[in-house]
Amino acid sequence: MRRIGEIILDFRKFNEVAELVGIAAIVASLVFVGLQMKQASDIARNEVSLGVYATGIEINNELSEHADIWIRGSRGDELDETEAFIFGNLMQNLNSQAFWAKGMRAQLGEDERQSIEIYNFARILHENPGARKAWFEWQSAYQPYRALRQVPLESESFSDQVREALKSMEDK
Repeated sequence: MRRIGEIILDFRKFNEVAELVGIAAIVASLVFVGLQMKQASDIARNEVSLGVYATGIEINNELSEHADIWIRGSRGDELDETEAFIFGNLMQNLNSQAFWAKGMRAQLGEDERQSIEIYNFARILHENPGARKAWFEWQSAYQPYRALRQVPLESESFSDQVREALKSMEDK
C-alpha cells in the first residue's frame, strides 16, 4: 500500500497540473476573444467602406440622371426654379454623403480616411464654382441659427474643415 505522504504528493502534482491547464485555458480564451474583437472591428470597417461606396454610387447615379442640371448648376449657369430645386438636392446629397462618411470614419478612428472624405468633397466644390457658390450660400443661410446654440454641432466642425481644405486648394 502507498503511504499517505505519497498520495498527498501525487494530489499536489495533480493540483499543479490542473492549475497550469486552467491558466492555459484562460490565456487561450483571451487570445480567442482578442481575435474575435479584431474580426468584429474589421467587419465594421468593411461595412462602413461598403456603405460609403454604395452611397457614392447612388449619388453618382443621381448626378448622371440630372447631368445637364448638374453641369449647368456647377458652372454657375442660370437655372429655372425646378432645376434649381434639383441642383440644391444634388448638392445637399453630396454634402450629406461626405458628412456621413467623415463621421463614420471618425467613429472607427480612421483619421486619414476622414481627411480624404473632407478633401474629396472640397475638391468637388473647388472644381465647380457654381457648386461652391451654392454650398457657401447654404452655409450662410444656416449661420443665424448656429449663433443661437450654445454648443457647436459636429456639422459646424465639418463645414470648417471643408472651408480649410478649400482655402488650401485655392492657395496652391
